[in-house]
Amino acid sequence: RPIYWEKTGLIRVHKLLHHLTPKKLVKRHVRHMEYLTHLMRKNAASQVKGIIRNKCGIADEQIASLIVALATPDYLKQVVVMDLEGLSYAPDSQGISIFRSCMKIDQNFYPERLGVCFIINAPWLFTGVWAMVRHFLDPKTQRKFRIIGTSYQDELKKVIDADNILECYGGNLKAPGTFTVYNEKEKAEILSSFAESKGSLAKDEKDKR
Repeated sequence: RPIYWEKTGLIRVHKLLHHLTPKKLVKRHVRHMEYLTHLMRKNAASQVKGIIRNKCGIADEQIASLIVALATPDYLKQVVVMDLEGLSYAPDSQGISIFRSCMKIDQNFYPERLGVCFIINAPWLFTGVWAMVRHFLDPKTQRKFRIIGTSYQDELKKVIDADNILECYGGNLKAPGTFTVYNEKEKAEILSSFAESKGSLAKDEKDKR
């Protein structure tokens, strides 16, 4: 299963909304899900092709794609790990609304793409947020979420091999440099870079007109 890691607790929705609208943030989530689904299907087709070639002596792209289209094997379901360390203690109504919208989209349009979602380093504040959000999800989807505090390593290892768990979460996988943010200065530089890239995109769009 593919694994998606996110430092959710470092996201400051009110700052993002200086540059993007709630609608654009939700659209970004949809694009992410479409791209992820494309990658999972591509990988699944390759896996199935290898199986039918080895077991049946057949190597047919169309057959492999058809099997993937008709089935939902485990490698078409992702594991999501959302790290809430650093989560603001001030409830953000807009952030909750966007999160709820994304969850409803996933449930209605990508129901079989989620294998399990670990929400780790969850502070007591999140209990109230989750109580509000979970009622918008059906019971089957609710059961895929596991809310864990700081003692999450053993739970992760029940589902994810240690070689696929990032070092910062007790595994052996080295994190990419863009994943780890060490201090406020680095956060400010990332936000500044984001603002500059957005301004450049806006200029390009204006020039096209």
